[in-house]
Parts: sequence; structure tokens; C-alpha cells
Amino acid sequence: MQTDRDAKEEAFEQDKTEIYISDHYIFHYRAGSVAEKDIKFIAETQEKCFSKICSSLKVDYTEKIDYFLTESPLEIGRVIWEEEAPCNGCALCGRNKVYATYNNNIKCIGSHEDTHLISFLMNFPESDFVVEGLAMYMDGLWW
Repeated sequence: MQTDRDAKEEAFEQDKTEIYISDHYIFHYRAGSVAEKDIKFIAETQEKCFSKICSSLKVDYTEKIDYFLTESPLEIGRVIWEEEAPCNGCALCGRNKVYATYNNNIKCIGSHEDTHLISFLMNFPESDFVVEGLAMYMDGLWW
């Protein structure tokens, strides 16, 4: 039975009609978007990140990741949080999907969300500190 969240995910995904396929990703985006203009750069960036993550974690990830690029963090927030809360990016572990904002001001690409997906194969710790710490480490960012 389809839940309300499943329906929202389906609607979110269906309007990303353009597709670009790389070695490990299927990118979905809207025609005329900033993502469409930069799609080769996005794919190259994610492929480098994918290799780094898999090598570091010693994981053989064989499935392609569905990567949905949108212009608005509010659009992701409505699906994930079911309210008007912005969200720049989100990994749907177990579903092999990433939702990411990509516009002139926000470019939510890189290792972070992919680290969540790929590390999920090994284990999904209950501690948010471990989950986010690993993703931030792979980003190469520390606050």
C-alpha cells in the first residue's frame, strides 16, 4: 500500500524528466535547469567522490545511485519532513536515492549524501554523530 510519503516521493521524482547516466549514477533533473547546464561537471564530481568513498570504506557498491537534482530546498523538505522546512540534500538509505538541491546559489554535490548511502551497506549506526561525522569526514570539512 502506498503511503503519503511514497506518493510525495513519486511526484517529486516524476517531474525530473531529463536523465544523464554515468558509471555509478542515474541523474534526474528538469530541462532548462542549472543542473542540466552543469550535468557533466556534476557527474564527474560524483564519480570522483564515489571512488574515494568506496576505496576508503573498502566497499564494492554495484548498484547505480538515483540522484535527483532540484532547484529548491523547500521541495526536498516537503517530501522528507512533510512540512515547509528546507533541506539542501538527503540520502534515502535502503532506497538507493539522493535528493539534492542544485541552483545558482546552492550546489549540494560531493561526498556527503553518497557516504550515507554507501556506508549503509556496512552498518547504519544509531548515533547521528557517527553517521554525520563520517559524511563530514568524506567531505573534507570540519567546523
